[in-house]
Amino acid sequence: MPPTPRGPDLGRLFIRRLPDSVVPEIPLPAGARLWGSQLRHLAGRAASMEAVLDVDAEPSALLDAYEDELRRAGWSAFEGFGPPHGGFVGAEMGDGRVLQQGGAGPVLAVSAVARQGAPTDMRIRLDWEM
Repeated sequence: MPPTPRGPDLGRLFIRRLPDSVVPEIPLPAGARLWGSQLRHLAGRAASMEAVLDVDAEPSALLDAYEDELRRAGWSAFEGFGPPHGGFVGAEMGDGRVLQQGGAGPVLAVSAVARQGAPTDMRIRLDWEM
């Protein structure tokens, strides 16, 4: 990984699983197929985790059900920042949610994009630096 202003960004890939350190923190949506995840460290501690999944569900229904599951586990809407004020926004961003557990700790960003003739592409990002 290229260095960042705060030091090297060391990442580790996990095929078809989440890193053990985040498994108790976040449940996966029902029926999801986890393709893999990446855990990045910065200055010797976890900085972010990203996971790629496929789910046979329509994006907004999938995100609504997953948000309900996360809320039962103690997560709530993250109010730390508003909508972007300019810049570039990708056309493939899809629908998304941003949550935080108990108003502290890492921020969980979830997005889902419909794909023609294929399962929904879902991304989960857990960020300890945000």
